[in-house]
Formats: sequence, C-alpha cells, structure tokens
Amino acid sequence: MPEKARSKVRELAKKMLAENPQFDAGLFVGEGVVSGWSSGPSVFFEDHRDILLTTEEGARDFEYRSLALAGDGDFYLLSRDRDRNYERYLREFPALGTPEILQLTSRKGQKAETLAAKCIRDPAIMERLVKRTREAGGLNLVPFISTGDAWSLARSLARESEETIRVAGPLPDLSRLANDKLWFAERVREVIGPQALPPTFAEYNLSAAAAHIRKLAGENKHLMVKLTNSGGSMGNLLFPSDRFNGHSLEEIQLQLQAHLINIGWRHQFPILLCVWEQPVTDNPSVQVWIPDAKEGPPVIEGVFNQFLIGDRGEFVGAEPARLPEEIMASLLEQGQRLALLFQFLNYFGRISFDAIVLAEEAGGGKIHWIECNARWGGVSIPMTLLNRLRFSEKPGAAVCVQKYLYGRHARPFPDIIAALGSWLLKRPEREYGAVFLQPTGGQHLNFMVLEESREQALNLAKEITGICLESS
Repeated sequence: MPEKARSKVRELAKKMLAENPQFDAGLFVGEGVVSGWSSGPSVFFEDHRDILLTTEEGARDFEYRSLALAGDGDFYLLSRDRDRNYERYLREFPALGTPEILQLTSRKGQKAETLAAKCIRDPAIMERLVKRTREAGGLNLVPFISTGDAWSLARSLARESEETIRVAGPLPDLSRLANDKLWFAERVREVIGPQALPPTFAEYNLSAAAAHIRKLAGENKHLMVKLTNSGGSMGNLLFPSDRFNGHSLEEIQLQLQAHLINIGWRHQFPILLCVWEQPVTDNPSVQVWIPDAKEGPPVIEGVFNQFLIGDRGEFVGAEPARLPEEIMASLLEQGQRLALLFQFLNYFGRISFDAIVLAEEAGGGKIHWIECNARWGGVSIPMTLLNRLRFSEKPGAAVCVQKYLYGRHARPFPDIIAALGSWLLKRPEREYGAVFLQPTGGQHLNFMVLEESREQALNLAKEITGICLESS
C-alpha cells in the first residue's frame, strides 16, 4: 500500500480514536480481559440473538455451525438440544476432534437469553471453565459476534479464575458500529471515496424518506431500504420505482411504514435508503483476519463470490471468486485499506467486506462496497474449515451451500449420511466430497462440497440438495 494512502488511514483512525474513547484497546485490561488469541483452550459459541430481527428459533438453528471451528481441548456452548449424531459425524468423517460440549440449561418460562448470559448464570459450567482456565493459565473466548454479553462472560471468568481471558473479537462498541451499514458506508467514503458506494442516504424519519424515495424513483429503476444493523438480508426491502408512480408523499410514507413493520421494524432510526444497482457481474466478499498490530498487518485470507437470490439479495452460498485480474487487484487494494483502518481502531479478529461489481451497462467493472460483517459467517466458517482440512494444498474447487427451507424440512440427518455414502468427505481415505456445517432438522440446509473441478462441485451440490429434500 502506498505510504500516502496508509498515512491517510492512520490519521483518520487517530481522529476517530480521539472521538471514541470506548475503542481504547486497554479498556478492560484492569479486569483481566483483552482482545486477542493465543494457543491453549478456547470456548467457541455461535449466537445470533443480538442481531436485529433474529428469532429464538433462528438463533437455535445456527448454534451448531461454529462447531467446525473447535477441536480437541476446546469447549463449545449450546442451549438447543444436542444432536449426538451430528457430533459423531464431525468426529468420524471430517475428523475435526472432540471438543467438550457444554449444554446450557434453561429454566422453565425463562426469558430468552444470550448464550453468554446463560453461561454466567450456570454455576456448574462456570466452575468447569474456571477450573480449566486456571490449569491452562488463561483462556480464549471465540464468539460468533463480539457483544457486551460475550465480554461480560470474559470478565466473569477472569474475575473468578484470576487469569487473563482473551476475546477473539473487537470491543463491543466497535463491533456494533462495524456491523452498522450506514457507519460502514461513511468509512468507505472517508477511506476510498464516495465513488466506491452506490448512492446511499441516511433517513431519520419516514416523511423525509418518502420525499427522498419519490425523487430517486424518478431517476432509478429500483430502490432499497435497509435496517442498518440487521443480519444478512433480513432487514432489506426492495422496491421497483414504478410502484410509486402517481402516489402522494403521504401514500408513499404509509407504504414504507407498512413494509417496515411487516419485517419487524420497531421504529429504529436512521434507516438506510440506497439505489439498487443492476446488473452486476459478481458479489465478492473479502475475508480478512485482523491480528494485533504488533503481529503484522491485516491478512486477506480469501475472496469469495456470493450466490444471492430474490428481491432482498438472500445469501444461499459461495465459491472462491474468479475475477478479472484488474478488478481483483482493485478489490484487494481497497479491502486492505478498509482492514487497516479497523486495525488502527484496535479491531481484532474475523471481519469481511461485501461488494458488488457492476456489469458493463451499469458502470463497467466499478466496485461498490455494500456492507461489513464484523463477525464470523456463512463464508468465513467454511473458508476456515477448508484451511483446517488443508484443502489448498491439493488441486480442486469448493462450493458452499446455505439454503433457507421456507417451511420445508430436510430428511433426518442419519438418513442423509446413509444415503450420501461415498459422496461424503471422510478423512483420511476420502479428501473430496461433502461436509455438513449444521445438522438437518432446522430452517437451513448448510454444507460444503470439495471436488477436483468447479463443475463437479456444483453438480454434486445440486445432487446433494435434492437428496436432502427428497421426502420433505
């Protein structure tokens, strides 16, 4: 990166740190908690409950997905019913080790709580973790998303064990802001420039939003309204501009309000209004690990093209991106600048930046940045699993599938394993095949296929999807 660009990012971060004392890396050092990771036992957990619009059912559905990150000597937190068939599958097929599953208890009639909050209230599990922390001289906490409750758990463990707890994620306030789509858009403007965004606006009330929608509708084919801190596409509303033809501002406002309430909006402002740009050639996601600055610069571990469907741009899978050389170079350079800003702000851990590449008729290869995922996710978890499986050391292609079932049900997991047989990766004898990232039985079908060619991987993914849904 040119020194001029690096200096610009450093000065911006310096200004932001002065304005945001809550980003101070030493905020909880006095309580024995820091951002970081080191060798030793780790506690993994995937909890979506702090993400806007997530239901309790949806949160439980994803609780097993990060188990693919854990291994021997680690712990894994669950509140849903255990699926021992799936746990045995991970041990026997991809051979990922035997982490200790800690089943969190729920009192009857108890209000829904995050996994971290449940853990703090569970004396037996806290005793187990404190004992192991003392034995190891410390502990890593690896949450799916770094939240206030996750840091509260870290502080409780540090206090009771009198050892240092390292959270593999940023401080909670930085995590919250980084996941906010408007906050990220402002960082893109500052670091790269306004040309690196679709036309994007913050709306602080519905009457102003309605007026802005009517103006933009006369100039663009599609508009999108987003809840700024929802996960994935859950908070997205796509509108064809001709829907507003001949409507008064009051009618547009009422339409917008009805649609927002329908997806679970609770009058949070601001909301994001942007132009929905089409057509696009690719939906790349830049996957980054940000270490402590003393350990080196941010590492771009991969660029994946996301498969998006429907009006909201729903994520249904991904594969390693195959972009023209010039576009890939620009994407990596801009992604590195964004990652460097986050590192200067004391961010630690997993992060990804999602973009679109405009087709010739829409802008000819321009890169527009869409959002930041300051957490693990549907690309970073399988990508990290690929690294654990050492897949990059042999020729091949990988395809990730994450299919929402919309009320359908996949076959029971043991039946699927029996039906797929030799199509399943099973180390060490079969280095190619399918790897399941979640048990079936919930709202999602989530697996990855590793094959010798992209065509083989895509075909096998299609076949497996059909088999999983055969009797649904």
